[in-house]
Amino acid sequence: MIKNKLKLVLLLPVIFLLSGCQFKDSFKEFIDKYKKSQTGEDASKEVVIKETETLEVSISCNQNTIKDYLNEGWTIVDSSSFEVACSWKTEKATKDCNEKLDKSCKIKVPDKIGVQTRYLLERETKD
Repeated sequence: MIKNKLKLVLLLPVIFLLSGCQFKDSFKEFIDKYKKSQTGEDASKEVVIKETETLEVSISCNQNTIKDYLNEGWTIVDSSSFEVACSWKTEKATKDCNEKLDKSCKIKVPDKIGVQTRYLLERETKD
């Protein structure tokens, strides 16, 4: 019994290399039928596998919307919002600093504060 399995293991790679993809496909079908017969599954049953895609979208300062994504079939799974700076402005670091003499006198500070929303979207893939 062990010798037969050893011969099969040694013979399979040679057959695979000589016959190419046709043998691979027929061997896969043979293995699937064997597994079904061992587990007692009915051959007429089909297994449907559903795959889902996930996508993370960030929208800052009300620049865009997710309407296009929702129209394409995406659904919102999760969302979170937090404050961010929408624009920046330059100011003096201290009241008495001279901008012409000291370049480090200028600092950038947030001008407008807005909200950034992150959406986690999900949809089933189309086969």
